[in-house]
Amino acid sequence: DAAPPVVTPPSASASGTPAPPLPAAIAGLDPAQLAAEAQTTYQRAIDAQRAGDWAAYGSELARLGQILERLAKARPQ
Repeated sequence: DAAPPVVTPPSASASGTPAPPLPAAIAGLDPAQLAAEAQTTYQRAIDAQRAGDWAAYGSELARLGQILERLAKARPQ
C-alpha cells in the first residue's frame, strides 16, 4: 500500500507560499453560503485527488481551509 499524500496546511501551498486570498464574492458570503461553497470545494478536491491532479488537489485544500477559517470567524461566540 502506498503512503497517503502529504497534505499542506490550508494557509500555505506546496511551495510554502500563502494561499491566495478568497475572491471578494466568497468573502462576503453568509455562513450558509460559505458552508455550501466548502462542500463544493471539498468535492473538487476529491475529484482532483481521484484524477491524480495533485496541484489542483492542494489548491482546493488551501481554498477549503480559507473558507473554513472565514466560516469559523462568522460563527457567533
